Amino acid sequence: MRDRATVPAAGQPATRISTVLTIMAVLTTAAMVTASLARRGDIARPLAVTASTCFVLIAVVGGGLRFNYGRWVLLALGLCWLGDVIGPGNFMAGLVAFLLAHFAFMGAFYTRGLATAKALWALAVVLAASAGALHWLLPHVAGNDKVLVAAYAGAIGLMVVFAGGACHGRAGRLSLIAAVVFYVSDLFVARWRFVSPGRINALFCYPLYYSACILFAHTVLLERARKPSPRP
Repeated sequence: MRDRATVPAAGQPATRISTVLTIMAVLTTAAMVTASLARRGDIARPLAVTASTCFVLIAVVGGGLRFNYGRWVLLALGLCWLGDVIGPGNFMAGLVAFLLAHFAFMGAFYTRGLATAKALWALAVVLAASAGALHWLLPHVAGNDKVLVAAYAGAIGLMVVFAGGACHGRAGRLSLIAAVVFYVSDLFVARWRFVSPGRINALFCYPLYYSACILFAHTVLLERARKPSPRP
C-alpha cells in the first residue's frame, strides 16, 4: 500500500481544477445576480445553469464517482442542477428536484456515521427554526401548495439535522456549514416566491445557494483525502 503522505500530491491536479471551477462558479453567480436584478432572465437563466454545472464538476473532479459519500453528494448536486434547469419554468417541479436532493445529502451524511448527541442538538435547533419559518410562511402559501412546502421544509430541516450528526472531521464541519447556508438561502427563495416578490431577494438567495453547493462539492475532496490510499 502506498504511504498516505502521497495522497495530497496525487490530488493536486484535482485541487487546481476545482479551484478554477470554483472561481468560474463565483464569477458566473455574480453575473447572474446582476442580470436578474436587471430583469434579464434570458441572460440570468443560462448563467445559472453554468454556475450549477461548475459545482457538479467540482464534485466529479474531486473523485465523487469513486466512493460512497462522493456518489451521494454528486447525486444531490445533480438533482440541484436539475432543479436549477426546470425550476424557472415550473417552480413546484423544481421544488421536487431539490426535495430529492436533500434526501440524497442525507444519504451522504449517513455514510459518514451519525453521532446521536450531535444530531439531537441539531434537531432541537432545527425544530425551533422550522416552526418559526413555517409560522411566517404558510399563511402566504396557497392551499394546494401548503403540503408540498411543509414537506420541503421538513426535508431540508432533516438534512441539517443529519449534517449536524455527521459534523466530525473537516468534511463534516464544512458540510454542516453548507447545510445551514442552504437552509437560509431557501428562506429567501420562499420570501421571493410567496411573501415579497421583489428582486432584491436575488442578492441573498443566489449567492447563499451557490456558496452552499460549492461547499458541498468541496467536501468530496476533503472526504476523499482522509480515506486510506488504495492499493496500486
